[in-house]
Amino acid sequence: MEWLKLQPFCGRIQIVILSGSGNAKAIETALSGAASDFLVKPVIPETLKPKLSLWLQLSSEPMTQLSEKARRKIRTSLGSM
Repeated sequence: MEWLKLQPFCGRIQIVILSGSGNAKAIETALSGAASDFLVKPVIPETLKPKLSLWLQLSSEPMTQLSEKARRKIRTSLGSM
């Protein structure tokens, strides 16, 4: 994932991990890497839609702003889990 994010043609790609495991360590590992978000299956459509909207919006912003904003949004969304 990290290699993908470093590529000039892929830098704005949002990587959302879907996993059957809600293990805190797995979530932390994914988010400390290149993952933009981590969702535990089964994913509820009402939860997925706002997250996808968020990542589509952030992917259109300049890369310098994306990282800080994305991490802040992730921490906020994880706090509500």
